[in-house]
Amino acid sequence: MKHKKTFKKLVVLFIFSCTLIAIPKTAPAEEINAEALQNKIQIERRENIQTQQQLLQEQKIKAQEILRRRQLETKKEEVKNALEERKEKTKATMEAKRENIKTLQVEKFKQYKQRIEQAKEKRKEQREAFEAKVQEKKEEVKKKIEERKIELKERLQKIKSDKKQKAVERIANNIQKLNENRVNHYSNVLAQMEKILGKITTRANKAEENGRDVSAVRTAITSATEAIATSRTAVATQASKIYDMTINTEEALKNDVGETRKELLNDLKAVHQTIKTAHDAVRNAATTLAKIPKINEYEVEEENDEATNNDTVATSTDETTSTNTSNQ
Repeated sequence: MKHKKTFKKLVVLFIFSCTLIAIPKTAPAEEINAEALQNKIQIERRENIQTQQQLLQEQKIKAQEILRRRQLETKKEEVKNALEERKEKTKATMEAKRENIKTLQVEKFKQYKQRIEQAKEKRKEQREAFEAKVQEKKEEVKKKIEERKIELKERLQKIKSDKKQKAVERIANNIQKLNENRVNHYSNVLAQMEKILGKITTRANKAEENGRDVSAVRTAITSATEAIATSRTAVATQASKIYDMTINTEEALKNDVGETRKELLNDLKAVHQTIKTAHDAVRNAATTLAKIPKINEYEVEEENDEATNNDTVATSTDETTSTNTSNQ
């Protein structure tokens, strides 16, 4: 028994000693495992922190992108509103300008019509005054011609031949009729020229309203107006003339008649020269007007073919004068 107890003690002692020996060997492993676990935890923590930081960065970027888009949309809306506002202002300004232009055009048209009417009235007054003056001269001449016929018959008593007396009386009547016809014809030609000049003036006014420089045309129109007035004075003077024949002897009768006819022809040529001068002045006004760019595009209220017949009127004047005077 004693031996068994001793054995048990030895066994216990052995186990205890083994236990003491084993404890130092297992402690470092547990410490290593604890350290690895701590490192792992730290690594996972860092990774979590990095992941959270990355998520925060991404959220920040997304938030900035959203903000940028909103700002861009806001800016676009502001620009759009500004453009709309500017468009409305521009539209209102253009409408106001168009209305002003329309008002100015209406006013200019009224002034244009007024100038046309005034010019027509002035030409009418001048024409009527001229015609009245010529008619007055004609009436005076008619009375004087009747008196001169009696005087001519008395002077023709010197001529024995009754045939020659009648021939002289007929020639005297023809001379006065020729003068009257020429005066009427020249009056009509001047009236035609005045109408043509009126058309030129109307077109010049229209061109000026469209911003064209018509100063040269104005100068030409003034010259033509003065030339027509000068020619009318010459025609009126010619209408008052009476051509008396100087009867000396029967032998000199032909020369006496020839001198009277020559006097008439010279007077008519002088008057015709004033007609030609007026015609040239009117034609110069027309050619000056034609030099204005796009002059034919400006519409006028009254148009006819008189302006195109300008040269025809003057040519017929030349031909008729030379024909009638040479046949007498």
